[in-house]
Amino acid sequence: CKGAPVWRFGLHVRSFQGTIRWSLAKNRIGFVFCRSWMGDVGEADPTFTKARVNSIRHAGIPFGPYCFAGNGRRSGKDEARRFVAHAHAAGWGKAGDLPGVLDIEAGESGRGGVKFVRQFAREYKRLCGHRVIIYTGSFWRDALRNPVTLTRSKLWLAAYTPTWHGW
Repeated sequence: CKGAPVWRFGLHVRSFQGTIRWSLAKNRIGFVFCRSWMGDVGEADPTFTKARVNSIRHAGIPFGPYCFAGNGRRSGKDEARRFVAHAHAAGWGKAGDLPGVLDIEAGESGRGGVKFVRQFAREYKRLCGHRVIIYTGSFWRDALRNPVTLTRSKLWLAAYTPTWHGW
């Protein structure tokens, strides 16, 4: 059907999932986003390394990094700089890589939260040349009051599912 949406199953992973055998996952997923930066604690995710990036690339899985926002901890501009620097250091940013993602599910609400997202999105675009994707859930609607024109970024709405194991 022309114009029908194409659904692809992808993963959103972080250090809690441990070691993933990407060669087994490649036939089951269409893409993966890996946490690179933990803004809530102000440090890099220890599993977003050159080795992980190389393993995902070797398996042929499209991937991108994500930043779990530390909304309210520091400015959005500073958060974007730290995130992009760490993602680039691990090897992200080559042709074919997916854009980065700002995961904003908690933190400062209202104007302060909106300011953080706006700063992050602007600095990310300045550093990378393209828009960040925003991953969010009810926080976007309830705490930030659904600022649809905020960044012109694509919204990726969270669909929380139970954790599974086996890869």
